Amino acid sequence: EKIRVLYIEEKPRWEYRRIEACLKRVDPSIEMQSFLFEATPGFPQEHSASLEPLRDIPRTEQELMQYHCVLIGDVNPERFAPTEEGIRSWLEMLVRYVEFGGGAGFLFGDAAMPERYRNTPLQDLLPVVLEDRSWTQQNRPPRDRAFRPVLENPLQPHDILLLQRDPALNRRLWEDGLPGFHVYYPVQRARPGATVLLRHPTDGNSYGKRPIAVVSPYPRGTTFFLATDETWRWRDPYAETYQDAFWRNVVRALAQGRLQRRNDLLELTVDKNVLETGDKVKVHLLVHDAELQPAVAAEQPVFLRDQTGNAEKRLLRAVPGQPGAYHATFTLAD
Repeated sequence: EKIRVLYIEEKPRWEYRRIEACLKRVDPSIEMQSFLFEATPGFPQEHSASLEPLRDIPRTEQELMQYHCVLIGDVNPERFAPTEEGIRSWLEMLVRYVEFGGGAGFLFGDAAMPERYRNTPLQDLLPVVLEDRSWTQQNRPPRDRAFRPVLENPLQPHDILLLQRDPALNRRLWEDGLPGFHVYYPVQRARPGATVLLRHPTDGNSYGKRPIAVVSPYPRGTTFFLATDETWRWRDPYAETYQDAFWRNVVRALAQGRLQRRNDLLELTVDKNVLETGDKVKVHLLVHDAELQPAVAAEQPVFLRDQTGNAEKRLLRAVPGQPGAYHATFTLAD
């Protein structure tokens, strides 16, 4: 199954130009569509050759669920809808998308990301905790000197950070090879349960050195935050080699929730994996419709197939007080 990526940006900043070009060429198993809000009406939005250019961002959950992961860059919230209610509605749709297994990556930008998303549903998706707004306004990091981010786990780095297959070469690349960054956004800390990938080498607080890259489950999906917009600097002197590898790894990590869930509208579980004749098995089913709303039917059918291939229909009953949930207990006959 091909990984389908949606990349949304306000304008074609340097980071956008390099990432969208990377996603179009880096791997034949990745398909990408991007959307620039500042593009002129006649501009054909960037896209993989196998897909059509977008005319708008997804406006329904069905449209959004066509993607395995979504990357959101430096986009002002007002671009998603003209009203506060509309903005909140779109961001809540994004939250539900991630809850159902989608991946969402958030790329720092000076104009909006993540500052303009405080007290919005998107802030809950971020795998990091933001500093107080007044603190960030009074403590802007210097940009006159480069820093090289530090691996959180040098001996066993996260898959996203594997730019070289050889562990020793990969570590040396991060520690001595890649050009450093000048720009970063100082978050307070990673959220509980999140995994820090990279930290700032010197800037810290009572929680430790500030995270630069963080990934986290949420709850069936995955979220990612990058506190810089300068991975394009890795092109000197390595051309596309390591930037391509990094963003391919990011996309693959974010897509795992959708790739591992072949049907996001159904989730069937049993309490036993191995049974003998006469054993009882509890079956639990969660069902949602195409709009991701819980099913309302009183019953849902399931089929048990024996070793000869014959199928027997059984019914699951709705669980009171749990919309979309159904269960039953069956006894396995001979």
